[in-house]
Amino acid sequence: MAGEDEVQLPSYVTQEQLQKLVQDFNDQLNENMVAAEKNMVAEVVKALRAQGVAGSHEEELDVTDEVYIARLQRE
Repeated sequence: MAGEDEVQLPSYVTQEQLQKLVQDFNDQLNENMVAAEKNMVAEVVKALRAQGVAGSHEEELDVTDEVYIARLQRE
């Protein structure tokens, strides 16, 4: 077979390529974690509002979901 006679050289990556790959991975992981956290907080807010627990103060009834979610994330 022709493929058996071919010598395959190992592929190498440079230190810079590896560092960029790891940085890109970390960036994507961080983005995913932030998105997951926002989704979890949004679900908690929905569940609390459905139970009538959230928004018990008049001030909180007037804020948008995004502001309320941001406030919960800070706490």
